[in-house]
Amino acid sequence: MASEDLPVKMDGIVELELGKLLVKQLEDKFGDPTLTYPEGFQTKIQVPKSFAMQLHSFFIQSVFDQMEATFGSDTLDSLKAEDKEFSESLFGDEVDTSVAQEVHESLTSSNTITKRELRKKKKKQAAEYKDITPEDLAIEMMLDKLSEIFPLAEKESIMQMLQVYNYEEAVNSLLLVQFPTNPNIAHIKKSPLDEVLFKEIQGDFMKYKNELVLKQVCGEDYRKEAENYLQNRQNLYEKANYFKQKDQIKVAQFYSNLAAKQTLYYEQASARAVSAFLDANCKQSKNTLNLHFLRPAEATTAVDIFLDGNINSLRESDNKTKSQLQIVTGRGKHSPEGKAVLRPAVQSLLKARGLRFNLLNEGMISVKIRVNSKLSNELTELS
Repeated sequence: MASEDLPVKMDGIVELELGKLLVKQLEDKFGDPTLTYPEGFQTKIQVPKSFAMQLHSFFIQSVFDQMEATFGSDTLDSLKAEDKEFSESLFGDEVDTSVAQEVHESLTSSNTITKRELRKKKKKQAAEYKDITPEDLAIEMMLDKLSEIFPLAEKESIMQMLQVYNYEEAVNSLLLVQFPTNPNIAHIKKSPLDEVLFKEIQGDFMKYKNELVLKQVCGEDYRKEAENYLQNRQNLYEKANYFKQKDQIKVAQFYSNLAAKQTLYYEQASARAVSAFLDANCKQSKNTLNLHFLRPAEATTAVDIFLDGNINSLRESDNKTKSQLQIVTGRGKHSPEGKAVLRPAVQSLLKARGLRFNLLNEGMISVKIRVNSKLSNELTELS
């Protein structure tokens, strides 16, 4: 190996406390099982600053790999797919019944309904209740029940009654002009959404409709906020499933929509958590750049800014002429098809800038810069 391929030596020695657990892990992997150490020795070591910085970079990489597994696109895509699937499943039987009627009517008319149109109807019906309020839900359920019991009455007329009268008054008005399909008057006059359930729905709506308001803005707070949204989502889907089993489809859909909102809030809180952790990491280490959660175009821009800043620092230094940097790209496990996207893009950029680098592992690159390394604008001028 040529001397220029060796790691750049950095000034200073750093003392690190390994801790008994880490020492035991090192002993288990690399130690001599026949060797016994005397008691009372401290688990401290002195290492070059460059090595300590690499250890820190490895730790940061591990943290962000775990965050990516929790907050990454795979998790969000899975949650959104579950939201969509549950919402559409609620209307399966209902849509199939109405579709059967439309198919029957189409056979006796010149209109032809395609399977694609039928699927569109199902998706449209599932999406109609996205932002429904408890009051809207109550009106919809009353309208559905009265339309079924009084099929000769126009829905628009029933809706107008419900906007003016309460449910029982609307029933009494309809009974004066029409015979119901169900002779059980007590059943007819019973609201499809009783007062106790309506108050419960109102309470849940007020509790879950908006995002949480945080007093603190650090990454850990946002992470906990994201976890709260996931728990809220689970609680709401439990209620949605309960009402689905009771065949109260619109109440189930109401809770399904609230649950889907928690997915949106989870996504937003996760993005803020990542941003806060990245900001904190950048402030703590000027020699390490973390590219987790960035797209290739964003990552290469960040690398140029990072390199230019460190090259300028060398030029302004009185005694330093070279430095070693770490760029954390991630391993790419959560990229499309599980293939790394950022690392190849960063490697191409470093080659184009004429910088020497080597892979410390699959998700971290070590880069060597010198006082005479070119800035990005100087490379543009040369080309």
